[in-house]
Amino acid sequence: MRKIILLVGAMLVATSAISTEVYVCDEPRGYSLFANNDHKAEADSFRGVRPTVIKDEKNLKIVWGDSKSAGGVPRVWKPVVFFETPDVISAVAIDAYASNSASIMYTLNKKQGLLYMSTHKSVDSGAISGANIFISKCKAGQ
Repeated sequence: MRKIILLVGAMLVATSAISTEVYVCDEPRGYSLFANNDHKAEADSFRGVRPTVIKDEKNLKIVWGDSKSAGGVPRVWKPVVFFETPDVISAVAIDAYASNSASIMYTLNKKQGLLYMSTHKSVDSGAISGANIFISKCKAGQ
């Protein structure tokens, strides 16, 4: 009986030691450069979208999607972390299909409360191939 109580106690301590950080961000705003517009920089944003960054000891998840006006539905991205300090996390995700692909880089600066998102897209038709960068102000909590 004593062993069971010690085992359960150890499991509770281990579970409570896992911390989860959550950052809720404002609408991403930035610029897009697409082939169908001769790669001219144009202001762009994701209206009605609030990216959420969730970081625990093992995973990074970023929840966001297309603008609500475009019928966007939130999507959960699980990028691979390639750089991390107590104040900054950088990660990359790949979104690939038969006719197109995109690499998406995320950098969350916790100290400044900013999320940087950059996407490089390649589409077989070439019309919407291009790149964009967005910045969101974020707050820890919730």
